[in-house]
Amino acid sequence: MVERVEAIVKPELLAWARKSAGLDLPLAAKRIGTTEERLSNWENGERRPTITQLRKMGEVYKRPIAVFYLPQPPKGFDPIKDFRRISEKHTQEYSPALVYEIRRAYSRRDAAIELRKDLDGTVPLPALPKYIGNDPEKMGHIIREFLGITFEKQMHWHDDRESFNGWRIAIENKNILVFQASRIPVEEMRGFSITKAPFPIIMVNNRDAVVARTFTLLHELAHVIMGKEGVCDLGGHADIEVACNAIAGSALVPQKLLFAEPEFQNKKSTSRWTDDEISDLANRYKVSREVILRRLHTVGSISATFYKNKSNEYKELWIKQLKKAKQDKKGFAPPDKMVVSSLGRLFSRLVLDSYHQEKITAADVSDLLSVKLNYLPKIEMAVFG
Repeated sequence: MVERVEAIVKPELLAWARKSAGLDLPLAAKRIGTTEERLSNWENGERRPTITQLRKMGEVYKRPIAVFYLPQPPKGFDPIKDFRRISEKHTQEYSPALVYEIRRAYSRRDAAIELRKDLDGTVPLPALPKYIGNDPEKMGHIIREFLGITFEKQMHWHDDRESFNGWRIAIENKNILVFQASRIPVEEMRGFSITKAPFPIIMVNNRDAVVARTFTLLHELAHVIMGKEGVCDLGGHADIEVACNAIAGSALVPQKLLFAEPEFQNKKSTSRWTDDEISDLANRYKVSREVILRRLHTVGSISATFYKNKSNEYKELWIKQLKKAKQDKKGFAPPDKMVVSSLGRLFSRLVLDSYHQEKITAADVSDLLSVKLNYLPKIEMAVFG
């Protein structure tokens, strides 16, 4: 008979780990492969899990097994407690997947700080522009200058993905980490930001349409500049969400450039715009039709009624497209491409530079990038060119 080796851990550590992972008792028990009663007994100290069961709990709660052997639940170890939703639409608790992504973003930020310190002893602060309230048009112009995005550069991007990567690289060049999450429903999260310096974070949802992710980048950058972090769905009516939407729109489609477009010829303030005209502008600026629609409303070129009706129409179509994309999605991207897509060039470069300067080991690289070492040459090519 195999000997049953119990894990000598404090019950309160087990309860803390489960709750900080965003899991209720029934769901946690199901994922661990035990009963609610037994898990409850472990947490109140009536029984102890085995070492094997403890390892399974670590996998489910996304915690290293060493955490369970601390003398007490660590303070300041869980960044989720005070992290809030910006939108007024959602009040429910975060899903376990979103909790994990937020926690992992904080962990990667900590790693980036340590890597940079070890490289040259300094950690650069992002020289963010000053926020100017009540003037989204001016803020949009300031952001474009801050990132070095000219009209010519924007028009030179061939497609939506090249545009997204162009904006992303420009933001990363300002020492702002940009990550992509891949396991969160778009309905729960379009993006979130962590505004703490150094290395503030912008997270976008990889399940969203590419043009939508581009808008999220600029929306979350506005949050970083304001110093107001949290989880966004970009559809909320909170004042800060409205302000960030307006800033993102003006940065992507400046009013001065919009007025110079041929579609504005012979248009009156409340003219009706055709879908073709809106689509042409959206394709030109590599944004969604919703962004163009909102900009047209902001500059007074369409009525509130037209905006509302057309916006609802586009949103319904977007939902159908998302569902179709889920059904049509086949296969997986190569791991090396997934690394750069998920972690971005800034974080990946910090890891690779640290490895090349022998500050970290090959095992550290594999752990930080979550990839096998045989993919390293391709990752280096993608990051350094």
